[in-house]
Amino acid sequence: MYFNEPEEFSPDVLHIITGKTYANSLTVASSLYWETPEFAINKQRNIVVCPYFDYRQLSNAKIVFLIDLLEQLHLPMYKN
Repeated sequence: MYFNEPEEFSPDVLHIITGKTYANSLTVASSLYWETPEFAINKQRNIVVCPYFDYRQLSNAKIVFLIDLLEQLHLPMYKN
């Protein structure tokens, strides 16, 4: 868990960024594709942006949507 932008967004690592405002302040902001106003993805760098991990911001429906985004990354941990 980082509280500052990492030096590199390695494509070998899953990066989950919480918070749209924070995500838009990062160097990778222009490379994010916003699926919804709250969720973004960059498949080349394995980056997903979602609401904060807080029950008031990340409802059950949003968790399901987050899982769908993670599955789009085709990471080995999500393959059967």
